[in-house]
Amino acid sequence: MTGGQMLTAMKAVSRYVPEPFRDPPLQFNPTKEAAMNNFAVLKRYNFDIEALIANHPNTPMSYGSEFRPVTVLSQLLRFHPNWDKLSAILQNGVHFNLREIKENDRLDDLRDALEFGNHKSASGTWERVLEEELLKDVEQGWLVPLLPEHVGKIPGAMMSPMGINHQPTINGNGETVI
Repeated sequence: MTGGQMLTAMKAVSRYVPEPFRDPPLQFNPTKEAAMNNFAVLKRYNFDIEALIANHPNTPMSYGSEFRPVTVLSQLLRFHPNWDKLSAILQNGVHFNLREIKENDRLDDLRDALEFGNHKSASGTWERVLEEELLKDVEQGWLVPLLPEHVGKIPGAMMSPMGINHQPTINGNGETVI
C-alpha cells in the first residue's frame, strides 16, 4: 500500500458513521429486574450465547461491536499479516481450546466460589471501587447482570472471586491518583 492509498484508507475509516445500535434483549443495568430478564432471555435460547448473539445483530453485544465493521477496517488493515485472524475474531469472537471440567467438579467450584465471595482486597472501602468498575462494564454492555442463584442453573457456568490490585492510576488529566 502506498502512502497515498494509506491516507485514503485512513480517511475512509475515520469518516465512517455507524448505524445506531438496536436494543439488545439483555438488559445492562444493575437491577434485580434486569437480572431476572437476562436469565429468562438466556433460558429462551437454551443458554446458547452464540445463538443469542447471532439472532441479535447490530447490538452492543454483537462480536466486535466496539469497532468499525470488518468491511470498513479491511480498507486499512487488509495487508497486515494477522488481518485474517483479527477479522475472524471481530466477526466470530475469540474461542479458546480449554479442556472440559467434570460437571461435579464445576458444581463444587461454583458452590465454593459463591460461599467464599470476593477476595479481601475487594472488601471494606474497596468494595465500592469494585462496584463502580463493574457498573461501568455493565453500562457498556460487556457484563451481563445475573443473580447468584441463577449461575448454578446455567450449563457450564463458572465463577471466580473478584479482587482489586491496589496501585496508582492516571486520571483524565494525566495526574497520578491512588
